[in-house]
Amino acid sequence: MSANECPKHTAFTNACSAFSNAHTIKHLAAKFGLDAQMQCNKLDASKTHKLFVEELLLLTKATYNPVTGKMDTGLRLKPCSFQVKLGFHP
Repeated sequence: MSANECPKHTAFTNACSAFSNAHTIKHLAAKFGLDAQMQCNKLDASKTHKLFVEELLLLTKATYNPVTGKMDTGLRLKPCSFQVKLGFHP
């Protein structure tokens, strides 16, 4: 690990926390038929459940705003030297 990298788990945990604080997860999960309580648990670092990539993409896609044409891509790992880029369109 080089000096300019941060711990990956910390960055992702912080991103999940910020994302869940900014959105009503049960509404986002309902858009794609995901179990709302399970998704909340998966975004909570204190729980043992893990968020799958497919769920991350669906939750992000559910934040699409047709007025602005933007999505909340806050689950990208911005603080680190790498990023998970969400390259899809709604």
